[in-house]
Amino acid sequence: MNAEDAAVILAAIGDSWPAALVVIAGVIGFIAYKALPLLKDIRDKTEAVHHETQNNSGSTMKDAVDRTETAVADLAAKLDTHLTESEEFKASVRAEIDTREAALRADIARPFWRR
Repeated sequence: MNAEDAAVILAAIGDSWPAALVVIAGVIGFIAYKALPLLKDIRDKTEAVHHETQNNSGSTMKDAVDRTETAVADLAAKLDTHLTESEEFKASVRAEIDTREAALRADIARPFWRR
């Protein structure tokens, strides 16, 4: 049923407004009846999305996102620790190189017969 069909029906009814109201109510009811499966489908999909966005036993998307956020935070902390330790190690190696280089330069600066 489309708008043209409704216009034909209303033209057939004529000036009887109670009959026109019945026809309009029938058209609205028909449209609602046809829309019910679509509305049920929308409701089911909305419930599925709602289920996925709530925490439960660990199988939803929300649970996976929470686990990922925790893992990323742990990795960031480990990376910060590693970088700090790496800088400290690099500084200690640089200090050891400087010490040995200074000793070697001092040794080279002395005449070989006084070594």
